[in-house]
Parts: sequence; structure tokens; C-alpha cells
Amino acid sequence: MLALARVVPLRLLSGVAGLAGSAWYYAWPEGRRVMARNYERVLPDATAGERRRVARRSLANYFRYTMEFARTGALTPADAKLRADTVAVAGVSDKR
Repeated sequence: MLALARVVPLRLLSGVAGLAGSAWYYAWPEGRRVMARNYERVLPDATAGERRRVARRSLANYFRYTMEFARTGALTPADAKLRADTVAVAGVSDKR
């Protein structure tokens, strides 16, 4: 699976991983119950449907993140630099 993640185009990989995460949400009843309890605590004003939607999307995003992370082993340093978001921090220089 990890080797496949390194060669599949990122857009396709992200879509497939998101679908897999959503499917896993429905196939994992114990996980759904745990997520429902957790989201009830952190989103007390949300409806049960909204909390379920957040939980499903969270799992889909976790699957996407995992597949993106799997791709990092195939990146060259130049590729990684192109894909990285950088943030300027006052008083810190990127010069070495």
C-alpha cells in the first residue's frame, strides 16, 4: 500500500484515501461510538448529525494525511522544498 501511495498522483490518492476513510467510519461501529462521545464533549451545541459529519470527515482527512505522509519517503529534498509551506518568523533567518 505504501509503495502504491508513492506512485499514484496526489489528487487521485487524496480522493481514494478520503473515500476509504469515510467507508472505514461506517465499517467501524466502536470507533463511531467513541468519536460520537468525544465530539459531543467538544461540540456540545452541534446537532448529532453535525457531529457525525465532523467525525466522518475527520476520519477521511486522517486517511488523506496518512497517505500523504507515506509519500514523503519518495520525495527528493528539492521536491520536499517545493511542496513545503514556509512561515516567516520575526528574527529568524533561513540563511545558514
